[in-house]
Amino acid sequence: SYRSDIGTIQTVSAPIESTDEHGIIAQHCRNLNNFVHSSPRVAAHDILTRSCSLDNDQRNELEAIIRDLEDENHLLQNEYERLCHQHMEKSLIINDQHQHFYQSDSQLGSLSND
Repeated sequence: SYRSDIGTIQTVSAPIESTDEHGIIAQHCRNLNNFVHSSPRVAAHDILTRSCSLDNDQRNELEAIIRDLEDENHLLQNEYERLCHQHMEKSLIINDQHQHFYQSDSQLGSLSND
């Protein structure tokens, strides 16, 4: 259940000892990674909003970073889908050309046998 997932956050999240922004982000990534493996139903912002070790400014900054990363991830996924579609179209064209080539080749072969 969602409540038991939230309860697990406290056991998974280690206190953040670093004042370094990158260290804080790295620690939260480790916490999130550990938590996602144990219970993937709680989103990253739920972990951040329940963390006692962050002040409001740090929390807001991390939430903004997460939103930016989610936006970038969305753009990258769209680009990946576009490239897959483009690759599929090119593969179909190439296969069609090969098939046409082999048909033409076999027709030429049958003409020479006559």
